[in-house]
This record gives sequence, C-alpha cells and structure tokens, in this order.
Amino acid sequence: MNEADVVFDTSAILSVIRDEPGADFVEARLEEGASGKLAIAASFVSLIEILYKTIQLADKRRADELVAVIKSWPVEFVHSDEALCIAAGEIKARFLVSFADAFVGATAQRFGALLIHKDPEFESLKSVIKLKALPYKARG
Repeated sequence: MNEADVVFDTSAILSVIRDEPGADFVEARLEEGASGKLAIAASFVSLIEILYKTIQLADKRRADELVAVIKSWPVEFVHSDEALCIAAGEIKARFLVSFADAFVGATAQRFGALLIHKDPEFESLKSVIKLKALPYKARG
C-alpha cells in the first residue's frame, strides 16, 4: 500500500463489531473506502488482537468468523517490515503506549494518516500523529 488517509486502531474496528458508540463514524469511513473516496489501513497487530481476544471470550470458530468479516472490508492490513519495526520501536521508547499500539501508531505515522481510535493511550502521540478519538468507554 502506498497511501492511506485513515488508519483504524483495533478499538475502532471492534466498535463496529460490538456496535459501540462511534461505530457510525467508522461505518461511514468504511462506506467511503468501499466507494474509493478514502484509503483505509490497519496494522497487522489488529488482526492478532481481534483473533486472540475473541478466542479468549468465545472460541476459535467465532474468531475466524470475525477475521473473515473484517478482511472483507475495504481495509488494507499493513504488515511489518524493518522500517515499520524501527518506527514502532522509536514510538515505544518515547511514549507510554503498548507494544501493539506502537505498531498502530507507526502505521499511521508512515502514511501521515488520521488514526481513528477509542484508546486514551494514543493521546500521548498527538505531537507525532493526527488523531480522531471516538467516545471512550466509561471507566468503572
């Protein structure tokens, strides 16, 4: 993939699957992507996170179903290469983000894309990437 206008974090993808607040915004971007008006990317780590979380909460069959649905979307999954690893490592070294979120952030940074997310952890990256926060879940 040579360009992306937006990058979905795992939390944005799950907002659609779980019909959470903000899902309508993500669905509108998916419609734009399907019509060719928007290039959408996501990090390979999002597939991993969705797979293992669904296996933990349900089972492997359900996880495979969700991954198939997500892979049918107009989203290009960006896989790791040396440059992405270096960028993710630099983000992880400089900011308080998880290993997975460092790859998501590096993916958005690679394309100069808007990162759509529901994770307050990404706020620490606002100086290096463009962010669009969907409604955060209530802490409780």
